[in-house]
Amino acid sequence: MNVGLLVLYWAAAVMLIGLMIKVYKEHEAIGKSLLMASFCAIGSILSYSVNFLTNDYTAMSIGVSINLIFQDYLLISLLHYCVDFTRLRNRYLTVVEWIFIIVGLADAFVFIMNIFNERALKFSYNMVGNCYVLGYEASTGFAIHAIYDIFILAFIISVLFIKCLRIPYVYWGRYSSLIIGGILVLLVKYLFISDYVDIRFDISILFYALLGILLYWNTFWYSKKNMLSITHTMIIDHMRVPVILFDYEGVVADFNTALAEIFPDIELDNRDQTIEWFIFNKKCKDLATKIEFTWTVNERIYECKVHKLYSGAKRLLGVILVMQDVTDLTKAYDDLERSVTFDALTGLYNKRSFYRECAKNLNNYLTICVTDIDNLSRINDNYGQDVGDRVLMGFANILTEKTSKKDFIARLDGGNIVILSRKRDKALYLEMEEIMETIQKRLSTKKMRVTAEFGLVALNKNEPVDTNVNIAITSMRNKKMLSKDSARSSLVGSLKQGLNEYDTDADKQIERERILCNKFALALDLTELEIGQLAMLATLHDIGKVSIPNSVLMKNGALNEDEKALMRTHPEKGYRIAKAAKELEGIADAIRSHHERYDGSGYPDGLKGEDIPLLARIFSIVDAYDAMTHDRPYRKTLTKEEAVKELREFSGSQFDPKLVEVFVTKVIR
Repeated sequence: MNVGLLVLYWAAAVMLIGLMIKVYKEHEAIGKSLLMASFCAIGSILSYSVNFLTNDYTAMSIGVSINLIFQDYLLISLLHYCVDFTRLRNRYLTVVEWIFIIVGLADAFVFIMNIFNERALKFSYNMVGNCYVLGYEASTGFAIHAIYDIFILAFIISVLFIKCLRIPYVYWGRYSSLIIGGILVLLVKYLFISDYVDIRFDISILFYALLGILLYWNTFWYSKKNMLSITHTMIIDHMRVPVILFDYEGVVADFNTALAEIFPDIELDNRDQTIEWFIFNKKCKDLATKIEFTWTVNERIYECKVHKLYSGAKRLLGVILVMQDVTDLTKAYDDLERSVTFDALTGLYNKRSFYRECAKNLNNYLTICVTDIDNLSRINDNYGQDVGDRVLMGFANILTEKTSKKDFIARLDGGNIVILSRKRDKALYLEMEEIMETIQKRLSTKKMRVTAEFGLVALNKNEPVDTNVNIAITSMRNKKMLSKDSARSSLVGSLKQGLNEYDTDADKQIERERILCNKFALALDLTELEIGQLAMLATLHDIGKVSIPNSVLMKNGALNEDEKALMRTHPEKGYRIAKAAKELEGIADAIRSHHERYDGSGYPDGLKGEDIPLLARIFSIVDAYDAMTHDRPYRKTLTKEEAVKELREFSGSQFDPKLVEVFVTKVIR
């Protein structure tokens, strides 16, 4: 008996038994086919070992036949394992596997029968060393068996090779060792069967044991051990999230390529590069005190998280810094926030921001001003949308430049720009007058005249914000009505043209009275809205005369009673005209009452005292003074002193005495 060979084979069997125990402890489904393969390998080794334990021909022939049967099912088990291990199983491979199983059953039957008739394989004694070993004399049955085994091995190798072609090169090691092991078994098997090399023992069985170890390693250890380094290389290093690890002493222990791209001077195994060095050298002071912080590096913004790792005994194992690049996300968020906060064209706050500011901080402001470019739509039509946009942007830039940094400027619907100011209305009025002049100078060209107008109101916090804004808008529109540069002046222009048909000096009179009205309004500290309305009243107070026949209006002599009655209807007719036009609605009552008298003897309604609208009381004084100090068909011109004397004489009867006193002491002094 060759004790050395027997020990070698049994050692392989013991190793496989240990392998089966290890596989069983893994409790994984794929281990079942590996357990079956190991069992068949052990059966093959033990049955072949009969050659070394006895010289009995029958026992040896039975052992060899059983050995060959076990080898068949060892290969079938390996095939089943490889198909599952490579995750390539499909219905075609399952069909092939069943074909191999069926052929294996037939092959097993042949070799069981061969024990009794030796038709598939004839045995003969061969002296090897100091023992006899059965030699094979192949027949057709054995040739089929050999081809069958070699074909299964080749198929297993092909499945593993196909898997390699489908995965990244870095993972080939998991399958290439199995391919090499399978090729070695295939080669040894072929050499044993063929006559090229005189191999008396079937050592392919030992290679099956080696292949089993490779299978266990690649299934249960390669993924758990070797894959860790691959994971680090293929995943951690290729993450675009920079990561750095400091060990329990605070020394740089590891980092990935994403972090190395940001800090190329970071080194492994450099004990001078500690967490304190990193904080100081990289200006990352938050790393020392915070677990989450935002850090800007090389114009990139990173959201950083610090993870401290502790052992079960609460001892520090290390510190990990993970940096998430949020530059693009931050920009997108800023753009989104800007889109809901600022006007896209002008860069001013938008309507939503205006109302949000009013809800939060309205008490900080004193005045609301509304302004816009005159005839912006006409500029767009005549010069193009791009030119109009540039004008509007220039307008917004001038407002931002010239107003206080504490003011809140927003663009509302329709192109109106609203200003919440901390200045009082009078101070802001003077400032806005200068800004309007600046706008005209800077934005106008030789071909294109650019003007703007504004309206403002002292903020009344007892009224809704929209009410304050609408008052400012109305004031602005009143000014536009009187401005020759504004499209809104067309109505006033057409009405004035109707008045000029019977009075060619009407324009001069209107301008004089507007100037006096403005001075009077400032002396009375009227609101900006009232100032604009008073100017409109000076322009259109006699608008009702357009409905009076020219024969009456232009009569040289004195009017008869019927003509006087007809003439006295012009305030009421002017009232109706103003009421019909939305732009003039605010001065309609003053137009109706501008011939009322303080003592109630006026017309058309006989109003008395302060029942007469304030604007009408103011204008009646201005109109009377202008009439007295300038030529009129029905009276001679008076001096200033004479006119003042007459105003005081009729104070309390025709005129409001308080207003007369302000007029003569503060307006025409």
